[in-house]
Amino acid sequence: MSGGVKNDSNGSPSANKKNLKEKRLEIAESMVQGRVSDFGAYQKNVGIAEGLQQASEIISETLNKLEEDE
Repeated sequence: MSGGVKNDSNGSPSANKKNLKEKRLEIAESMVQGRVSDFGAYQKNVGIAEGLQQASEIISETLNKLEEDE
């Protein structure tokens, strides 16, 4: 997956959450280093980062619910 979130071989939720965090950090680093060409690109990156954060929170909530059910 070029440019996307890495696919962990075991596909565990915690590995997926780690990959989401790594991708968010890549986006942040890119923005800090001034690699954003215009405001539209900035908005897109912020939206992607927010989506990744929300996905990570959903994974955490799901894991917590699964632990409660056990």
